[in-house]
Amino acid sequence: MLLEGKTGLVLNVTNKHSIGWAIADLAHQHGARVGVGAQNDRLMDGVSKLIADREGLDPFTIDFLNEGEFEVLAQEVANQYGKIDFLVHSVGYAPKEALLGRFIDTTLEDFQTAMNASAYSLVRLCRALEPVMNEDASIVTLSYLGSTRAMYSYNVMCLCKSALE
Repeated sequence: MLLEGKTGLVLNVTNKHSIGWAIADLAHQHGARVGVGAQNDRLMDGVSKLIADREGLDPFTIDFLNEGEFEVLAQEVANQYGKIDFLVHSVGYAPKEALLGRFIDTTLEDFQTAMNASAYSLVRLCRALEPVMNEDASIVTLSYLGSTRAMYSYNVMCLCKSALE
């Protein structure tokens, strides 16, 4: 199998329709042990159902807006896996108000929240996980068509995804 003997993280998964879930599921099908992340306890309920009775899929929780959770995650990954071979950053979040109405009405606070959660979290995650990444580990982040063109109701997220390009 393509990923036999590899271990990695897919952070975060929202539901069975998440691109992150498709990646985690396929990596697992190809032999990888995969840590699947959820933002909070409510979303972890859905992740737990997706990974139930599937050896080699493990739950992790991280809220990218909570600075203290990055080091906690790194310690949990070290304890459970030792080292990892890949990281998939599958994150996109903006306050509801930043997705409604006109883009130019986005508040600074909502903009910063969206950019911190959706783009800066990649930098922060890499810093926290660097000690548990193998020398040849891979890091992937996900973007979206909205990073290159205006998309209805995507508003501030267009800029967040552009920052990842």
